[in-house]
Amino acid sequence: MRKHWKFFLACGLVLTFAALAEPPEALAQRGTVEGVVTLDGQPVRDAVIQFENLGRAGKPIKTKTNKKGRFNRYFIPIGRYKVSVHIDNDKVWENVVDVCSPGSQCLGGKETRVMPPIALRTSKGGGGGNQAAYAKLNQEFQQGRDLFMKKNFTMAALAFQRAAKMDPDQHVIHAFLGDTYRQMRKYDQAVGSYRNALTALSKKSNPDSEVAYRRSMASALAMAGKGTEAYAAVERIAELAPERLSDAYFRIAAAFVRTGKSAEAVEAFRKSLEANPKNAEAQYQLAVTLVSMATVTDDGQQIPAPGTLEAYQRYLEIAPTGSHALEAKTMIAAFSQKVKTTFSAAEERKKNK
Repeated sequence: MRKHWKFFLACGLVLTFAALAEPPEALAQRGTVEGVVTLDGQPVRDAVIQFENLGRAGKPIKTKTNKKGRFNRYFIPIGRYKVSVHIDNDKVWENVVDVCSPGSQCLGGKETRVMPPIALRTSKGGGGGNQAAYAKLNQEFQQGRDLFMKKNFTMAALAFQRAAKMDPDQHVIHAFLGDTYRQMRKYDQAVGSYRNALTALSKKSNPDSEVAYRRSMASALAMAGKGTEAYAAVERIAELAPERLSDAYFRIAAAFVRTGKSAEAVEAFRKSLEANPKNAEAQYQLAVTLVSMATVTDDGQQIPAPGTLEAYQRYLEIAPTGSHALEAKTMIAAFSQKVKTTFSAAEERKKNK
């Protein structure tokens, strides 16, 4: 006898995208989808997850959940998909999602973006009303994402605010709202949203998302001129993912550069290099920032900030054929010539005495 499933939906779908061992040209066109399915809080085994590409005809891509309710599907061509969950041949969940290649911006940012998880509930206790509530939540969230992509940040913020009010436990919604506030240059509100995202996330174990939220919050704090708090925000990254700490400091430094705080940026770039001495981009940006801190004497002589020449030389040591190698060599030559000219002028003055 065939089972009849009745569900209402509490949340959405978790998507993460990981780099695969593919050639670069193939990697740029493929993504990995991972997620989890639960029923009444318990993992669902052997649920079928189906992906139908809305941009091209072809056979649907399928995968199954394991005993922990998790699923993953590699080598999915990037694009927009109708994703559905099937249990005992019955479709119990459906949504439209985007699959992005690693490093792409098709979800509005270079980092992994996630959507709410697939959490199914049986219909006992009035499932229909809860299903309608979920549909409204998902509608607001998707509308916010679409508006964000169109750079209509004011309306996107309103949509995310409505979604967050409907379900404050969805950390992803708070994070998207934080991203939106940052685009609007409302940095204090952005920080508040990221804190809400971290609070909601504390009920789960998701180190990758925590690192991403802390990094974004630190950037917003730096943009708001709160350097001490920005550094404090990324301290836990050293425990969660030490290999990403250098990038977190780099983002703080970039925020200081954008707000004209060169001395603070130099400090942050140096912290980035302490975390990863081979971070070539941090080394180059340190050199560029030091150039901006040069002083000019009364007679018009430009005096570079201490360590400027060494910063460019160190960049060439790290990346002798890097993308900034030519600029670094040009600056080193210019500084060397300036030193010779200054020395010669000083010697000439001594001779004339």
